[in-house]
Amino acid sequence: MKILQLLSLTISLAIPAICSVSAMDQKNSGNTEQTSNPVQRVNPNSGSLCVDEQNDGYSSSDEDSDSDDSTTTQQTTTPPLALTTMNNLCQEFQTLSVIDQSRDFEGPNAPAQTNSASKQKQSNNSSSSSSSSSSSSSNTTNSTSILISTVDKISNAFDKFFKTERQKGINYSSKFQISLMRKIQVFLRTNRLDLSNMQLTTEILSDFITVLVNADVAHNVLVLRVNNNLLKKIPTSLSSLYNLQVLELSSNLLTTSDDDYALDTLVDLEDLRLDNNLLTKIPGFVTSLPKLAWLNVRNNKITYLPDEFDNLPNLEMLDVSDNQIDELPNTLCHLSSLTTLFIGRNNITALPKRFGRLSDLEILNANNNKLSQLPDSFDQLHKLSIVDFESNHFKALPTVLTNLCHHRLTALNFWNNPIAVSYKYYKQLSNFYQKTKISIDISDR
Repeated sequence: MKILQLLSLTISLAIPAICSVSAMDQKNSGNTEQTSNPVQRVNPNSGSLCVDEQNDGYSSSDEDSDSDDSTTTQQTTTPPLALTTMNNLCQEFQTLSVIDQSRDFEGPNAPAQTNSASKQKQSNNSSSSSSSSSSSSSNTTNSTSILISTVDKISNAFDKFFKTERQKGINYSSKFQISLMRKIQVFLRTNRLDLSNMQLTTEILSDFITVLVNADVAHNVLVLRVNNNLLKKIPTSLSSLYNLQVLELSSNLLTTSDDDYALDTLVDLEDLRLDNNLLTKIPGFVTSLPKLAWLNVRNNKITYLPDEFDNLPNLEMLDVSDNQIDELPNTLCHLSSLTTLFIGRNNITALPKRFGRLSDLEILNANNNKLSQLPDSFDQLHKLSIVDFESNHFKALPTVLTNLCHHRLTALNFWNNPIAVSYKYYKQLSNFYQKTKISIDISDR
């Protein structure tokens, strides 16, 4: 009996030791496998290429063989940078697609259910669990396959583009390519493509749009931002983005071109920003955009506005300030949906006689012009709330303003106008305040 007890004790002490040795061997073998496979990856935070020390991501296999490392590594051919980056993105998209399909759309803040409703829902869920699981799996598979197919198309299209550019002697830096691929990643998720601050010329932007067309994703672009680049002309290839809703080309070198009418196919465009350029007139295609609601051509060299403004019935905001405009066309008064108008820092001497037809106008900024009086129809602007006539040529407060006292007028600026200080002036100012309860900002020059 003692011998059996001693044997049992020996076995109980030996088993944990054997298990610990086995676990250490497995851990060491796992570490060996992990360190023997260098991985090339892209850092999503910094946008730079991160590689292990055994491979710099750019060297060829010959350069690796010249190293002093005694361990031999398998020589591999490094794929093109754009293609490598897109393959990484493809894996990310596949993961995101599965997550999106399995997300609980009720969320943690969903209202609590009664016991009967909860039981009913559980019974319904149990009866349809098999069908819902199969349909969910099918939807996930279809969504993932479509996403991977789209990524593959863009990857191949850009890879072909960069090869063609290299044959022309044009080499894009790795930082540029990675930055571009990251922007494409955001585009595939949101349908918004932001190519701002990339020093793009008109030719390069046209080439990129051609790549999107070849990849059959041009119709997915709803928002395009190409601000702060080197564009000298608006590319006619933008007409391929026929579902475009927002187009921003601010802070470029754009000048007026005769082939601007080619973009009149952008019939869904709602927001157009061409501020801080070198335009001498508003491009011709602008007045052919029936859904346009926001137009910003601030800080250009525009000398006049087109008469075709009546073709923009949905325009709500117009900013033509900081230009060289002398007068406003009468057709401007047909913009019945206009709520905000910026015409400051121009050379405008008078407002159109039918200016009061802008029945929805709420904000008017006309500072730094040459206005000296207002049209009689001005008191028809019943929704007007903010008015700025700073630095004009008014010698007295327009009496037509007093008719707006019972409406929404809340702010009125006449600072830096040549209004003479006299008893009549103070009496007029007092009467206006008693009627409107508005403090007018007025000062002598």
